[in-house]
Amino acid sequence: SFVSLSAQFPPTAESNKPVPQLYVFDADPEEHPQWPRLADAVPHRVELVDLPAVADAVNQLATEVQRREASDETSAPPIFAFVVNLARFRDLRKDDDDFSFSSSLDADETPSVSKQFTEILTSGPAVGVHLILWCDSYKNAERWIGRQLMKELEIRVAFQMNPMDSSNFIDTAVAGTLGAHRAILYLDDEGSSEKFRPYGPPEDDWIAQVKAALLGEAIDSTDSDSLETVDLADDLDSWTVM
Repeated sequence: SFVSLSAQFPPTAESNKPVPQLYVFDADPEEHPQWPRLADAVPHRVELVDLPAVADAVNQLATEVQRREASDETSAPPIFAFVVNLARFRDLRKDDDDFSFSSSLDADETPSVSKQFTEILTSGPAVGVHLILWCDSYKNAERWIGRQLMKELEIRVAFQMNPMDSSNFIDTAVAGTLGAHRAILYLDDEGSSEKFRPYGPPEDDWIAQVKAALLGEAIDSTDSDSLETVDLADDLDSWTVM
């Protein structure tokens, strides 16, 4: 999804055309070396956020959501924030009163990181600020954002899980029947689900070809097939939707 979103907004000579911004929240950057390489490959501003920088980044996003709401701005460029392994970000775990974000704060009180995160999740999409979340299990996702907030996620991807968790997450137990190297894409607005194969992190050669394509550079015909060559993931921890 990181690469495909970047491809939807290629660089242009038109200075007035919105340019998206991307954030990647990664608690384990040493375990995920592909993110800096992917960030370098896309022609957009990408901010890599580690654990110490989470509070500042969430505050930036929440402030931008509020600014866009207040100004009724419709032409602002989209912002996409990827959160890798949600359960590693303890500051993002919901508080009991997170659903009363607007009413429970004094004018001069700074909201908690989790409350700001909730505000981004609930109000961000309407003003072009979108979250793409990855969590290691349904139970952890429920602990961090709650079942009610999960319903705010219009597009959901389910890997193999038990039938009850599948029913709670995507309104069908079908993810309980998935085999290896399979996942379910669920579209909430349509109530539809589709099985697909997730792929592993891309190799450096593939990333280089993507970078050239996004920048409009010529691609060596002998290497062009590499854009379609991405190995299936062998481990759930390395699965990603490109």
